Amino acid sequence: WAVLATKEAMYPNGGGYEYTHAGYTQSTHYYRIKVIDKDGKSTFSQVVSLEGFGCINENEVRIYPNPNTGEFTLQSNIEGIFELTDITGKVLNTYIIHNNTQTIQENLPSGMYFIRERKSGTVRKIVVQ
Repeated sequence: WAVLATKEAMYPNGGGYEYTHAGYTQSTHYYRIKVIDKDGKSTFSQVVSLEGFGCINENEVRIYPNPNTGEFTLQSNIEGIFELTDITGKVLNTYIIHNNTQTIQENLPSGMYFIRERKSGTVRKIVVQ
């Protein structure tokens, strides 16, 4: 096991933790959480597995890494026209994807954006940091 991140406790409410694994690859990944109580005792969560982005389902669109710096990979088994939009819906760029993977590099200010495939209406959120 390797430590990917350490998060400070959110006392008194706890919960609401989030982490994005930046080194996520095309394979199965196994994760567990180590919880350390105030008194120093620790326990581990159950192990969960997540499939990498190498296998995508019908009509699936994946974007990684996400969040990113404006450079990301768009992977899709949908052959179509994809639009990059801002949060107002303004189309910033258009990409034609032919059932494969494409690296996209945009000079975008930090914020939230969307990739939408025109025909299917599939939408994915992108966060630029």
